[in-house]
Amino acid sequence: MLWNENPSTCVYCRMDTDSPQIDHSVPRSRGGDTTLENAQTTCPHCNASKGGRDYPVTPPADYRGA
Repeated sequence: MLWNENPSTCVYCRMDTDSPQIDHSVPRSRGGDTTLENAQTTCPHCNASKGGRDYPVTPPADYRGA
């Protein structure tokens, strides 16, 4: 299951988060489905910054690069 693979690390900024969120890799607004294959773990900031795009448009405030 997704939580077992990557429970607290954001796929975008690679930072640990205390409140991981499930994001649609391909946004639903662009035809993405709600399946485990289209799910990924993100931090709240990156999830909100991504919206219906392919990637977040702003990094978290404490992001230092990968």
